[in-house]
Amino acid sequence: MTPQSTTATLAGAKRERIAAFDFLRILAAFAVIWLHVCSYYWYKTFPSVDWDILNAYNALVRWCVPIFVMITGALFLNPQGTCSIRRLYLRYIARIVIAFVFWSLVYEPFQVSPATTLRGLVKHIITGPMHLWYLKMLVGLYVVMPLLRAIVARSRGTIYFLLLALATASLAPMLLTLLGHVDTGLQASFKHLFNSLEIKMALGFSGYLVLGHYLHTHPLSAKSRHIVYVLALMSLLCVIIGTHLYSHHIHHPKDYFYDYLNPFTLIESVAVFVFVQAHAKNASSRQRSIAANISRYTFGIYLVHLLIRNLLVQHFKLDTTGWGTLYFVPVFTIVIFSISLLIIWLVGKIPWFKTHVI
Repeated sequence: MTPQSTTATLAGAKRERIAAFDFLRILAAFAVIWLHVCSYYWYKTFPSVDWDILNAYNALVRWCVPIFVMITGALFLNPQGTCSIRRLYLRYIARIVIAFVFWSLVYEPFQVSPATTLRGLVKHIITGPMHLWYLKMLVGLYVVMPLLRAIVARSRGTIYFLLLALATASLAPMLLTLLGHVDTGLQASFKHLFNSLEIKMALGFSGYLVLGHYLHTHPLSAKSRHIVYVLALMSLLCVIIGTHLYSHHIHHPKDYFYDYLNPFTLIESVAVFVFVQAHAKNASSRQRSIAANISRYTFGIYLVHLLIRNLLVQHFKLDTTGWGTLYFVPVFTIVIFSISLLIIWLVGKIPWFKTHVI
């Protein structure tokens, strides 16, 4: 599903836990926290050596959200699934909506400007805290899930959709942005042409859904994986160097190369997914058991971690430069992850919260 611990398929049937997905959920949840630790200080430290460290650290974990989506696709795009539209909306989408509203209310008192009227509260709930954009996006993915399941039922349909998503959601936006630095008039003309095509089904994160399903059902060979790893390393270097050069060129930090949908992040996400998928089978039964237990709480960890980060920063006046940025980010990430896990574990003792909001 998401950072969630569910192991049900879209068909609603029980299935054996997949260890690789447990490990991936934990890694992705940890990476999200790592990213948000970096992003809090990223704009404040430019230009400096600390910013360069944050830039490298930030680039290192951009695969976090795509991995969550790929797990969702691997679990839910089973062409043999028989989940009805009614069940899809009343069980899966309803849970996401309830969690979104609940956590928007939890975060509301900690906003910079909390709502003072009912109208303002409703507006804040609809907007939600920064990181809950993911839940709104996830609802959209669930809405198109039945259509995507029909597409992936045939191998050619899957390949075609992946190529279409690569071209329209990843390559085209990046090329259009680059063209804007050469000729803004020509960029406007090509952007108008692209938008006029109305190719929207393969835009956004739906490509990651199908990609997760494809990689799960068609594991890469060892040779192909090694090629992906090399490409991922090259992509990481491109993101780090590109962000550094571009930000210094325009004299302020710019996260253009960090986009979740660009080709660099795509390659890195594939590398992480196939690496864990290939090596999870070597984990011991104890390691699998621990991963399964922690994985059950990753959805809640994702939801609460930003509140923990903000409270710790505000009350302890934490500053990366005072601690040493190189060490501060991993240590602070571990602290936030651990506190979030403890809180969600305690909240999970309450049946309604366990079922509906974590």
